Amino acid sequence: MNEMNLGEQITAVPFDEWEIVTHCDLCGGADFKSTDDRLRVARCKRCGHTFFERRPTQQAIARHYDQGDNYAMWLGQTENRRRANLRRLDLIAPYLTRGPILDVGCGMGEFLNLVAERWPRVGLYGTELSKTALTLAKEKFGLQHLFCGQLQDAQWPEGSFETITLWQVLEHVPSPSAVVRKANDLLQDGGRLLIAVPNDSDARAFSRWVKHALQRCIGRTPPTRYDPLGAHGEVHLHHFSPRTLRYLLSQNRFRVIQGDLDLCRAPTFSHILFVHICRFADKFLRCNLYETMVVIAQKVGPHGRGSERT
Repeated sequence: MNEMNLGEQITAVPFDEWEIVTHCDLCGGADFKSTDDRLRVARCKRCGHTFFERRPTQQAIARHYDQGDNYAMWLGQTENRRRANLRRLDLIAPYLTRGPILDVGCGMGEFLNLVAERWPRVGLYGTELSKTALTLAKEKFGLQHLFCGQLQDAQWPEGSFETITLWQVLEHVPSPSAVVRKANDLLQDGGRLLIAVPNDSDARAFSRWVKHALQRCIGRTPPTRYDPLGAHGEVHLHHFSPRTLRYLLSQNRFRVIQGDLDLCRAPTFSHILFVHICRFADKFLRCNLYETMVVIAQKVGPHGRGSERT
């Protein structure tokens, strides 16, 4: 099947170049089962990782993100991102002592700017696929140490960073394993990697199913579990559950030391109540019902244990 035919089959997706994934990025398995025939979403039978079997090329994705409409939409979501980023600052506070810090997929630089406000002496570095976003980061916040491209193509020396963050980024990259391996190389001994991603656990899917069933009862059309690539400006190539995210980290010399919910919505009464329900379910039932999750992982030393700095 050629690339043009692939693009023609999903006319709602605004991409002009496509490729087929033949092996699971997490474990290398080649035996998949379909979880959405319409969108070609597949799940690896070996490790359980879920991903788009057919996806746009990175060149097509970069062109998509550089469209002005996407950044106009993201600029309109500034308050939600600021709320999430302020909470993320609290997550990194126990681990960021001397720096420097690298924010992978830094976008327009909002998180790095908040880091600079709280820790003025910490070195700030970022990567981003979109040239438009990097231009905004430099013009608006004066950020200088920014690399345009995938993390694995950056040329920083090994052990350059104390902390590396990937806030809602790992689901967008073509190879999460390559990104996590590169992060391990770039971290100092005992360094921390913080990752936030959407939660695609079956428990979360069940809670969405209950909500959608109620929506049908009042005449609303509920969304499906997976959106077409490019819908709402987003390109989620991979879908992680808590189990598959931990598996990815363990396969690449990381030890998870903390997990939590990645809260970003306005603190309304209904949302606060739902957060308490999710925390209860996570603590006592070991299932994450919330829409997003965050993990903090430590670089594992050569003997299989985290090597703490002294």
